[in-house]
Amino acid sequence: MERVVRPEDLAPPIGTILHDDLATRFGLEVTPRSGRHDGHLFIFVDRKGMLEAPDRVRFVPDRVRPAETAYVLAALEGGGHRYCGVAHSYEDGLWQMPDVDFATWRLFGQGRSASRELPAGALARAQLAVDALLTVPTLDGRARILGRAERGGLRIDGDEGGFRERTVSLTDLAWVVVADEDVAANGGTLDEARVNRGRYLEGTPKESTRWIDSGWAIIAWKRAKELLAETRPTERKVRRAGRTLDATFRVERVSGGLSVVIESRGGTRGSAAERNIDYAEGFELVLERLGKAGMRIVDAYVDSEATAALAPEERRLALSYPVVIADAAALKKEMSRAQSVIGRRPGAKGSGNATRRVRLLVVGDEESVETLADRLEGR
Repeated sequence: MERVVRPEDLAPPIGTILHDDLATRFGLEVTPRSGRHDGHLFIFVDRKGMLEAPDRVRFVPDRVRPAETAYVLAALEGGGHRYCGVAHSYEDGLWQMPDVDFATWRLFGQGRSASRELPAGALARAQLAVDALLTVPTLDGRARILGRAERGGLRIDGDEGGFRERTVSLTDLAWVVVADEDVAANGGTLDEARVNRGRYLEGTPKESTRWIDSGWAIIAWKRAKELLAETRPTERKVRRAGRTLDATFRVERVSGGLSVVIESRGGTRGSAAERNIDYAEGFELVLERLGKAGMRIVDAYVDSEATAALAPEERRLALSYPVVIADAAALKKEMSRAQSVIGRRPGAKGSGNATRRVRLLVVGDEESVETLADRLEGR
């Protein structure tokens, strides 16, 4: 092989405005209609609803070719087209591409939101930040922490004579997490402009954003980072009869007591990426040892990235709380059934995933994180 020519190499830069020079700019005989031109697939976005998300377009070609890509162009109100980038097949009839700009989304998108899609894991990290912040009374001396918001965020106010109660949402916090990661990778400053530049589509006017909420979200994340650095727990492996199982857990101190996190099983079976293959055995042992320690489960919910956007009550395992652990094996089966239905789409086939990350909130006589972690590990 002499060299690789990517589809992007044949196209102009994203955002280029094209009028009568389509053929010249792509080096192909292109007419402004969706379909294949000189063997290359083009999608022309020209009607409302074709964009199902800022980075997804709906189009069904006459026949699907494996691994085919498509050039996406959006019509302009005054004539001509804006080049939007290369799209890859996402699922039946849906193609994923770079985010379009605000004006294109308003013309051809569905919904009023001007926000990009959060990267995987951002909401889960934001939830950890909220859990940590609930252990302290204030953010920075000016904002008092009142508790958890309805959909997992943080309720704060300015105490007597200060600002009225408001919510720092989980989404606001998650976008600060994303911006902070960008600062760590590329340098610069974590500020409201940095957060909103990453969060909103190019060209989004300030009045169409939640700019006002970014300031308190930044303050909350900075305080949470300090707390997480001080209390970050060590992951443990469950041990049994001198044998270490491939089953990972950790113990954390949270508002109202202690939290035990059972890490999920994952990876293709038999591959190098497979992890926590002893999930079921380890989970049951942790429950058994919690029961022997006199601990009660006062809440339990799925804590995976896929369910991070759900409200706490939508992620909660359907059990009769508080749970006194008398039969660990029976309780493990009940919790497996309960977690398998959480976050599933109506009509989904199969039994569901019963090996996800689960967080247990426990209370009892154990005061120390380390003491309880040692006991659950089997030391």
